[in-house]
Order: sequence, then C-alpha cells, then structure tokens
Amino acid sequence: MSNPIIAKLFDENEKLKIRIKELESSAICSYCGTVHYAKPGQEKLDMVIEHMATCEKHPVANLLVEIERLKTELATCEQSALDWAKIAGRNQAQIAKLAGEIEDLKEGKRELVEAGEAIIKELSKFQNIIQYESFSKLKAAVAKHG
Repeated sequence: MSNPIIAKLFDENEKLKIRIKELESSAICSYCGTVHYAKPGQEKLDMVIEHMATCEKHPVANLLVEIERLKTELATCEQSALDWAKIAGRNQAQIAKLAGEIEDLKEGKRELVEAGEAIIKELSKFQNIIQYESFSKLKAAVAKHG
C-alpha cells in the first residue's frame, strides 16, 4: 500500500482485532479487580468459575468454604446417628431382657401370693386357736401384696 494513512488504519485495525481477541478471552473480577486470561483451549466461563472458587473477596468462594464445612458437619452428624442407633439397639435388647425378668418376678410374686393364700386358708381352719388380731394382720399383709 502506497498510502501511509491507509496502511496506518490497516495496522490499527489489526491491533484492534488482537485487542478484541484478548478481551474475548479475558475477564475482570468485579470483587478483586484481577484480570484473568483464558488458557489455550480453556473456556472463558471455566476460567471465571475457577477464579470465583479461589477469590477471597468473591461470595462464591465463601459459599464453597461453607459447603465444605457443612459437608464435614453432616458426616459427623451421620456418624453420630449411626452410633446412637447402635446404642439404641443395645438398649432395646437390654430392655427386652429386663422386661422378661420383670415378667418372671411377677410370676414369682403370683406364686408367692397363691402360696400365702393357701397358708391362710389352712390357718383359717385354726382361726379359733390363733389370736384373731395376728390372723387379721397376716391376712392384710398377704392381700396388700396380692
């Protein structure tokens, strides 16, 4: 080109095309002001997401930290729930065992009451011989536990 003005405009045009490509492959963080350029083959969106996850001033980074903290807390809670389930299982087994023992004791009490009632029945045959007051106390004691 023989015209220097046209040559200068073509040169300026090429510089602007390069600048447009730079701008298309870059992003400025609104929170920290850092300019980021996409690596070859990297999408601009991926670059922005990568920066958001590490920028201390960006709220997304804080959210990601909070998500990780919550995941850890959730894992701890899940483990606690499993531990409590095991304890509850052991307690249920102990409760069942104790319930059986209580039933055995109730049966033993019934047998003792029946034996006491049989003794009173036998003693009632001799009621005239046994002092009335002592007999009434014995009968009341057996009735109280029956």
